[in-house]
Amino acid sequence: MPALYLAGGEEERNFAKVFPTIAVDGCDKLCAKRSTEKYSGKINGSIDVSKIIGKENALNTKTVRIKDLTEEHIQMVEK
Repeated sequence: MPALYLAGGEEERNFAKVFPTIAVDGCDKLCAKRSTEKYSGKINGSIDVSKIIGKENALNTKTVRIKDLTEEHIQMVEK
């Protein structure tokens, strides 16, 4: 969602102002959390995925099609 805020996505900003919002970040920079709070106000919660699957795993990921998931991917999802 940060890209939508930076591009001026007013509808997304208003959505987060009206509805309970949880920011999901891929690393400890917390860009989603910070930008949501900056443009929409207080959030209801935040998740740093790198704390769940490990920083190394979070940094070394790429888009994978469902049919190409490995056992390691499935384990990350289960976490």
